[in-house]
Amino acid sequence: MDHNQTHVDTNGTHVDGNATLPDSNATVPDPYATPPDQNGTLVDHNQTYVDANGTTPDANTTVPDANATIPDPNETVVDTNETIVPPPPPTYRPIARTLRAETEAEGRLKLNGVVLTDGGATVTEVGFVLSNSLFGELHSPGAIIVGGTLSGDVFTASSAMPDLGKRFYYRAYATNAKGTNFGSPKRFMVPEPVVPPAWWASAEEATAGWRVSSWFGAFRPYGNGWIFHADLGWLYVQPDGVDGLWVWSEGQGWLWTNPGSYRYLYEADTHQWLYFLKRKNGQPRFYNHATRAVE
Repeated sequence: MDHNQTHVDTNGTHVDGNATLPDSNATVPDPYATPPDQNGTLVDHNQTYVDANGTTPDANTTVPDANATIPDPNETVVDTNETIVPPPPPTYRPIARTLRAETEAEGRLKLNGVVLTDGGATVTEVGFVLSNSLFGELHSPGAIIVGGTLSGDVFTASSAMPDLGKRFYYRAYATNAKGTNFGSPKRFMVPEPVVPPAWWASAEEATAGWRVSSWFGAFRPYGNGWIFHADLGWLYVQPDGVDGLWVWSEGQGWLWTNPGSYRYLYEADTHQWLYFLKRKNGQPRFYNHATRAVE
């Protein structure tokens, strides 16, 4: 049975049992219509509105920049960790120490010093001040300056014995770009000169000041370099530093001989060898091998 059938009303109008109620707004319902705001956009509650002064306030407004700086949209972080450049290290004058001086074999003075610290700068000069004053300096009157040679931290110098008397003072010094510093002064006592024994000291003593040499014969020394030789007469004699003698005679000039060659004597002027024969009529007589003559 059709319960939705249409029937005729009393006015002759077909009545629709399934009729739709009249639409008071005369809008035809859209069966596919989207319910209101089912897919709607979310409402922005931070909307901008007009204020009483006609200005549109921004509810999300940024605080104005009083310095008119344009905001950095990338928000770059300022580097507060700046690199600090340290100042250069300080420099000072060098410090030198005076070491003990020595007397060398030849009678020269050997001076010694050491640089304890260069003061942070290159040492440009080292040396020693010799003076009669305890605290002599580079420009002290009468001071003698002896330059030194630096090797590592140690420096030395060699000098002839200064003419400052039997006692004087010495001190080391070192110089860099900041200036000069001195070591403590030390006192030096000049040793008594060692007089080597006379060349004839080993000859046997005889009477009246005479000496007898095992190879050179009899002679009498006079202390000023002169001797009177029993055969050769008056001679001025100087040792050669080894074992021989240079002798000067009025007739032959300079002659050289030694224990291994005497009675031969080398004549410096002619570069010839002479052989001593004997003393005749108060004069020494020689045979000259070059001329084959007796002189």
